[in-house]
Amino acid sequence: MTLVVEDGTGLSNSESYISVSDADTYHDKFANDIWNSYSPGKKEAALRKATQYIDGKFGQSFPGGRSKDSQALSWPRTCAAYEDNVTIDEDVVPQEVKNATAELALRSAAGDLESDITKQDRAIRERVDVIEVVYAPGTSTAPSYPSVLTILSRLIGPTNYGRIRRT
Repeated sequence: MTLVVEDGTGLSNSESYISVSDADTYHDKFANDIWNSYSPGKKEAALRKATQYIDGKFGQSFPGGRSKDSQALSWPRTCAAYEDNVTIDEDVVPQEVKNATAELALRSAAGDLESDITKQDRAIRERVDVIEVVYAPGTSTAPSYPSVLTILSRLIGPTNYGRIRRT
């Protein structure tokens, strides 16, 4: 199945913010050699998963609103601007979103981006023989991706959470 990449027109069937070729270029720049060992099919699947993750985790925090009701992904957007008020054209997927997609795709190709959290993962206290594990209240075992948050920071900074910009 061919990967459908968002081209800035708000496609109703787009699956990724970045192409395999662009992800290859990104990972070459950062010497992420493991990416080159994956098959084209695995790379496409990883890009789809990364895009889903970005939309699910950050979609509500992106500035502005979706350009079309019928578009499949969160970008492109109307009335969007960076935290420093630099506007983002309505037919653009920001480079930060593309870079974050490439970063998460690398992790997705190696395993799940977010595994299911079991009841055991939330245990306050667990003892097996002489070994005891205590999880602090509120501690999450869900993975976090600080590098992705850094890449997206100009888009989802504190002043952009849930904010719609009018120009």
